[in-house]
Amino acid sequence: MARAQEPEALLDMEEKLIADTLAGFRGLVLHSAEKVDNVASTGEAGYNAMAVEIMMHGLVKSVEDLLALTRRLRELWAVGPLKKPGEGGEAEALNEMRQNAASVFQILDQMREEKRQRMVRQSEGGLAYVTGAVEALPSQTTGS
Repeated sequence: MARAQEPEALLDMEEKLIADTLAGFRGLVLHSAEKVDNVASTGEAGYNAMAVEIMMHGLVKSVEDLLALTRRLRELWAVGPLKKPGEGGEAEALNEMRQNAASVFQILDQMREEKRQRMVRQSEGGLAYVTGAVEALPSQTTGS
């Protein structure tokens, strides 16, 4: 089932599942509360046992479906519906990812710079760390 369903369809499904659960419970109670007389045959007892088991399976299935629906509703509430390709939002998401990546790169560069400065201060040779433009490699400048 698609995550971007209309709320009315989800509410209709909830009402249907609740009605199925109540009807199954009602049927189970009515069937299990029937009077059994002393002249019941083995076939009737087997039928009653099988009918109760089938009703229980139906009731469990209805409750499982209701739980799956509530899980889907919570997911839609927490995450929101997925958009189909072309519905928009791609440019905004791309810009947000780029901004997040830029901030992460900025933090990493700052950490790297602090580490380099610390290493230079700890060195005994009186090194100086200077940042500047990257020069061409020697193999590229000689033309070989």
